[in-house]
Amino acid sequence: MAESNITWQIPANGQETAQMVLDQITSKPQSHHQGYWEDGEGCGTTRCVGGWAQFFHEGKVSFELSNFVEVKAQEYLALDESDAIGLFWNTTNEEAVAALGYLARGEQIDWAEISRQSEYDDDYEPEGIG
Repeated sequence: MAESNITWQIPANGQETAQMVLDQITSKPQSHHQGYWEDGEGCGTTRCVGGWAQFFHEGKVSFELSNFVEVKAQEYLALDESDAIGLFWNTTNEEAVAALGYLARGEQIDWAEISRQSEYDDDYEPEGIG
């Protein structure tokens, strides 16, 4: 995908990046899919949480070994390795939104609560939206 020529204020790592990604994927849910770092082009582009984090910092999603999206997104979202693995590899779209809610509030991700809520509650709506 070509680099973007859209400009915006690059968010600070951590809470600010999480909020920016959360805003994107809750306002345009069709732009979010945890199964793809990036898929499609133009108006139909879909990205996972990591893809959006890197895009908001660099204007692109990189698959180059020296700048790979997973490593950069971990940095931009200020995640430890365990949370990065959980968020990038082991979540549904809904669970990723819930995890971002914790990060956007400056809190530690409560994976047990996310898992409990998403597994047992059909009406589960993650906190931190809006």
